[in-house]
This record gives sequence, structure tokens and C-alpha cells, in this order.
Amino acid sequence: MSPSAICWAYKLPPIAMQPPTHLDDLQQIISAVHISPDGQISFQGKPYQGYDYPEASVEARIFHNLGNLLYSACYTRAGLQDKDKNLLGNPDSDMSFLSALRDANASTEHYDCGWIVEEIEQTGSVIVRKGGNKRHTYAGDFIREHFGQGPLQRGEQVNLKVVAEYGADPQDRELFYHVFGKTLLDNNNSFLVRLYFHLSPEGAERLVALISRRLNDFSIPFQFKCINHPDFFTRCDTAVLYIDKRYFEVVTELLAEGYPDLRPYLKNDLPMFTKVLAPGIGFAENPFSSSESFGTSRCKIIAQGIVNAWKSGYGKEVWQDFILQNLQKHFLRPDALHLNPNSGYPYQSPVFEN
Repeated sequence: MSPSAICWAYKLPPIAMQPPTHLDDLQQIISAVHISPDGQISFQGKPYQGYDYPEASVEARIFHNLGNLLYSACYTRAGLQDKDKNLLGNPDSDMSFLSALRDANASTEHYDCGWIVEEIEQTGSVIVRKGGNKRHTYAGDFIREHFGQGPLQRGEQVNLKVVAEYGADPQDRELFYHVFGKTLLDNNNSFLVRLYFHLSPEGAERLVALISRRLNDFSIPFQFKCINHPDFFTRCDTAVLYIDKRYFEVVTELLAEGYPDLRPYLKNDLPMFTKVLAPGIGFAENPFSSSESFGTSRCKIIAQGIVNAWKSGYGKEVWQDFILQNLQKHFLRPDALHLNPNSGYPYQSPVFEN
């Protein structure tokens, strides 16, 4: 049976005057990527060097390099970049930008009280619980409630340190400035969702202020990051907000309230495969695996579909069929790649007014 016959159920009929879909994204990828019979990759007619992976097979080398290419050039819509370019630049070149982000952050460092030690592991990790929330922590990230002497004991109460930021020191050579909510975020990847912002550097301070103030006002746990230097806003996911899906509706309502002030600083293009909530704001569920980002997980699946077609000797005219077949294998819907397999959460979001 041909790949077309296998994947017939996933082909959508053409509908006039519809916004771009994920199938359009796949066609952009297929049009831009070429793999020669000996496994050399090119993108938009330019050779892609990638990495050698000397111990890997030709098939594995193509898969790893193609996944990296799809993420860096397609998912982020940044195109081919010089991989030797120093993305971290001179850390002292624009301290005022990072300082402005820090000043806009309304979160403050404090301790979250009332955690009970449940287990002390040989690795040094301490498992603590508070109500239904359970998490791993380490010495230095908590203080003992009663400052007792001797080793930490099961059942003992500790207070967890809640930091307000990370990446504030330019010597850390971080690309992102991170903001943490005053309320701790649960350590459950399957409940997390991501909101993406294609933000210009001029809007970064406003977005940090909006998120850190309004979400902390409602004690909504969150993590947020944005690029920390104005020269590096070259990708379409320049800022990302992480929240629990149960707060999706209220968070999007708060963002909608501040959207008119943000709109001049938001660009329309968003990461591939995300759902558009408003011009410049996209949405996706967090992958189940903590070792992968949303973008890398989708790019790997698409890369494997292309490699399967190449390995079987098929031309680009059936690449999409092989990609859709691999998406089906991973229980992903091609019309909703922003969702995890078998996702049925009833997301509701408001209308964002310009």
C-alpha cells in the first residue's frame, strides 16, 4: 500500500480563504529541505553542515541534523543562521536592557512554608509534600522550620526558597532572563502549557511587568522567560510563559486586558505548530517528557517522517504522507499539533482586542 493510501484519512480538503494551517507549515518545510541520495542536507538551496556524529549511521546522522535544522530554521522561523555566530555576544554591551527587565519584575524572593519531608534519597534529593503537591528539593533550597541540630528527619517541616529571577547576572552567559511567580509551580509536566510571544525588545519590559504583577495579584504560579539582550530578538519565540492548564482561561483573560498596550510590540509570526491566540501570541501544551521542549519534540517527529521517506527511496512528493504517518504513530493530530496525544482539555480563551 502506498503512503498516500495509508494516510488518506489525514488529508484535509482545500478550503478557500482559511488561515494558514499546520499542513501549510509542513509544505514550507518540504519545499525548503532537500536530502541528496548520499545523505547531504540542504535548506533553501544552501548546504547545511550540521554535525559529523562519527559513530552514527547515515540514517541517524540525517535524523539528528535534520531535527536540529527544523528547530533552528523552521520552528523558530529564523532561517539558516551562522552556527559560529556568538549568540551571547558581549555581556557588558547593554546592561541597561537587563536592568530594565529586573526592575519590571514584581516577584520577590521569599520562603514558602509548611512543607513536610517525606523521603531523603541517597542522591541528596529531598522529597517534600504540602497537601497534594509533591516535589524534589536539595539542601540550600530550603530552611528547617525549627533549626534542629543533627541530620534532617522524615516528617520534619521545612520552608522552601522561592526565587524571583534567574539569569540576572550577565556573567552567567544566559540567553534568557527568567521570572518566577511568588506561588510555586507544580512539578508536573503533563499539566503545563506554554504561551509564546513574538516580542520586540521594546516590549519586553512591559510584558515582564504585566505578567509578574497581574499573575502574582491572583497568586497564579508561573515561570516566564524572555531573551535578555536586544540584539538577539531574531526568533519568533522571544518570550515564553509556563502555567498550569487549569489557569489557562484566567491567564489569557489577564493577557487580553493588557493586549492593547502590548500589540505595538508584537509581531505576527509565531513558532510553527503552535495555536494562534492573537497576533503575536501562540499556545501549545508542554510535552510529557521533561527532556524535550515543544519545538524539539515536534521537529524530531517530522524529521523521522522525512528520513523514513528518504530511506525508502521516495521523492519529496510523498514526504508529507510519511510525516503524517509518523504523526499518527505518535497519536498526534495534524490539525492540532499544539496538543499532546489524546488531549481533551476544554481550553477557553477570550477575544484579544487590538
